[in-house]
Amino acid sequence: MKVLLTFTGFHDPFAPSGTTGEMRAGPILTVVAERSFDRVYLFTTPKAAEISEKTAAAITERHPGATVVILEVPLKDPTNYLGILPQNARGFRRHYARGIRLSRSWRKVSTIWALRRNPV
Repeated sequence: MKVLLTFTGFHDPFAPSGTTGEMRAGPILTVVAERSFDRVYLFTTPKAAEISEKTAAAITERHPGATVVILEVPLKDPTNYLGILPQNARGFRRHYARGIRLSRSWRKVSTIWALRRNPV
């Protein structure tokens, strides 16, 4: 099973092109178009809840075979990696099975996964 774990951002689901201003697929839709995923977990903060809903709808429309799950993460600042650890350890342990591999470039999710694999 191929799984994508990602936070939604302010360039999802669509963002204007830097040169023409034309609306193009944002980062998540671009990744989902390039690789096939069975499940997509969208982590959302309170400020990005509406963006996550729109991103989930866009994924479902373009890739009906993928299951999209939105998980609320009560973070004020999703780039505060130390804040992610204590606030979300229990919730993430509940949702994810072993065997998921993450790119190190996804610092936020990698931080959570490191905690999942090596509980404090």
